[in-house]
Amino acid sequence: MKRLLSVLGVLGLTLLVLTGCHPSTQSATKSDNKGVMLHNQNVTIVQQTPPDTVDISKVTSFSKLRSSTEGLFRQGKNGHLVAGLASKTQVSHNSTIYDFTIRQNARWSNGQPITAQDFVYSWKRTIAKSTHSVNANLFAGIKNATAIRRGQLPASKLGVTAVSAHHLRVTLDHPIAYFKTLLAYPYSPRKAKLRCKDMALGMAKEPAPSCTVGRLSSSNGGQIARPVCWHLTPTTGISATCTSTG
Repeated sequence: MKRLLSVLGVLGLTLLVLTGCHPSTQSATKSDNKGVMLHNQNVTIVQQTPPDTVDISKVTSFSKLRSSTEGLFRQGKNGHLVAGLASKTQVSHNSTIYDFTIRQNARWSNGQPITAQDFVYSWKRTIAKSTHSVNANLFAGIKNATAIRRGQLPASKLGVTAVSAHHLRVTLDHPIAYFKTLLAYPYSPRKAKLRCKDMALGMAKEPAPSCTVGRLSSSNGGQIARPVCWHLTPTTGISATCTSTG
């Protein structure tokens, strides 16, 4: 009988605890479903070793930078392509000229607006032969891109133009059916006047003006060999923290 009473007592206590937890779970669920974005959005990315660089022109993998950078388009739910920094896109009748309107509310982490010229600077820097970008081949199809990669033309001849502060025009050598998909990868903007120094992880001073939205931290005190520079994702406001487990 004593054993039965003990078992019943434990069950009763368990039910009491579960009942006490239930209201807070409901409250959290309701709060999460309001569709209101918190002021600070943080993403923690755990990896075995620190990234060699977060320079968009020299990075070799986009798996981690996708959480902190954005191009004209981005991959949404289930990999579907959705608008990123481009609020409007117009394509010519022969599919060789793309006109993009940059979102008016797109901002760098220091509050400065992201402009069409930031894209022009970033793309020309990536395609320049002197940059030695492993992703330069992904620009193939944009006017003069192949000749620029081969060193036959300067990067200034790339078929990308800032028509106005928020109007970006891209001219292709020929139609590319998957061009919008490419724009979700290495085609992010970069602040032209940004100057960054090599920094120790977790101990870096914020450069000014800065495109940095978070500091890369390492549990083993490692360092990044190249400048820590990446821009705020304007539509989500995500700040990325890369944590090394090595």
